Amino acid sequence: MALPLDGIRVLDFTHVYAGPHATRHLAALGADVVKVESRARPDSTRSGDGDDLSAGSYYNEPNQGKRDATINLGTDRGREIAFDLAAETDVLVENFSPSVMERLGLGYEAVREENEEIVYVSMPGFANSGPAKSYRSWGVNLQSMAGFDTISGHPDDPPVPAAFSWPDPTAGIAATYAICLALLSRTGTGEGIYVEVPQYELTVTFMHKALMAETMDAEDPGRIGNRDEDGRYVQGVYECAGDDRWAAVAIENDAQWARLCEVMGVPELIDDDGFESQYRRFENHDAVDEIITAWTRERSPEEVRSRLQDHDVPAGIVANERDLMEYDPQLRAREYFAEHDHPTVGKHRLQGVPFEMEGEEGRWLTVAVPGQDLQIALVTPDAPHYDDATATPEMARRFAAGA
Repeated sequence: MALPLDGIRVLDFTHVYAGPHATRHLAALGADVVKVESRARPDSTRSGDGDDLSAGSYYNEPNQGKRDATINLGTDRGREIAFDLAAETDVLVENFSPSVMERLGLGYEAVREENEEIVYVSMPGFANSGPAKSYRSWGVNLQSMAGFDTISGHPDDPPVPAAFSWPDPTAGIAATYAICLALLSRTGTGEGIYVEVPQYELTVTFMHKALMAETMDAEDPGRIGNRDEDGRYVQGVYECAGDDRWAAVAIENDAQWARLCEVMGVPELIDDDGFESQYRRFENHDAVDEIITAWTRERSPEEVRSRLQDHDVPAGIVANERDLMEYDPQLRAREYFAEHDHPTVGKHRLQGVPFEMEGEEGRWLTVAVPGQDLQIALVTPDAPHYDDATATPEMARRFAAGA
């Protein structure tokens, strides 16, 4: 069965995580994605010893399923071949700072003159317009400016940055969505389109509840720790037996509270005046937390999860990386992780994608090595591992066509 993007060619000028995350999903949907980088300036997430630039886990995860081309965009010849590839591709994706592609002669207007059907996607940190267009972006300052840190942490804490750069995968998924819509539009119009996906604006979308509270109620929710942002449900993360082991538990309604009390062996609390309703339980949240902690502290998080889930009470372990890769029964049953034998890094398990489509099994389980797929490496003659290139624009066209 053909995948949705079979036959679509994608030229990938992205680096770090947001852009590669988008093109990784395009590859999983069947697109032929060619990642462009140079030996002199490879993707900054590559790492390793000596000539092996493929050892870094940060690089391998978002660059599955792609081919790789090393092109020195600092040379006239390199820019010529890159432009020739762009003239023959369906989608071009870049996340450089504003104006970089224009300076290279690869901006949207220049490419569109040669390829009217191209879907050209820019993924800037802030946007290509507005007073912040020249700002440098990184996960921590994007999240802070978008308001994340204001609502993260406990009431008496200072602002707490997230431990992971949420803007990156968010922008990647949004760009995938926008690209698919642009391709759908092209089937009707026969014309390409320019698409801009600013990470800053996408990050602001996470603030939906706080922004609506400001708009409608003029309320500042502040920092509330693990409590429910709506102020209605009892929930928390509770200490369990073992070293730094925890479980998350939530009580959505009276029936779940009754079942929780039965499992914990305190049925007398079901109708206790302090806990008889959602309102009363939230009002006495600290007392509820103490009761639950007294029970969870004597049990493993796995037991807490299983016993409560068996009684239809939302609960789960607070998982670390090893829990997810080694022990999570759901991910194992779904075969979410699959072993891949990389030609230079060796055997490692990689993530799949969070959806299934008939016929796509294993399509994303390859990781590009610099220049191994498209031998158009335009680097200096003394650069490690590569000889001086002899590629021509005609070869570039053939490579872009998947030959």
